[in-house]
Amino acid sequence: MRRIRGEDVDLGLKEWINEELKSGPGKEYDLGKFFFTVSSGTIGFLLAAEKLTGGATWDCYLILSFAALIGSIILALVMVLPKKWSIDDNTDPFDKRDSLVVRTIKETYGWFVLWLIGVLAGTVAVFT
Repeated sequence: MRRIRGEDVDLGLKEWINEELKSGPGKEYDLGKFFFTVSSGTIGFLLAAEKLTGGATWDCYLILSFAALIGSIILALVMVLPKKWSIDDNTDPFDKRDSLVVRTIKETYGWFVLWLIGVLAGTVAVFT
């Protein structure tokens, strides 16, 4: 049985990073599709709930809700769009992976904040 050497670990780690870089955009794409579905479904739910309450008035909370939810839809669509990026001989794959992960996390937090504002404002508009 052969002992694991530093070169083996280094090679395995580089292969793992390369696989992460290959699959990273696909993960962001799938996440964007999911966020788009959630945001558009939330708009549909709020419209139906507002209509069922009989009010159907466009107060400031409902307008804020739809503006925030439309913003979350736009951010979800941005996540779905292909990004231009490349790797050359001078690119450190660890840094590139970190930048992709940080970008996805920022977009996710941005989407969640917009969606949460939309849901809270919509809930106040519909149920008060």
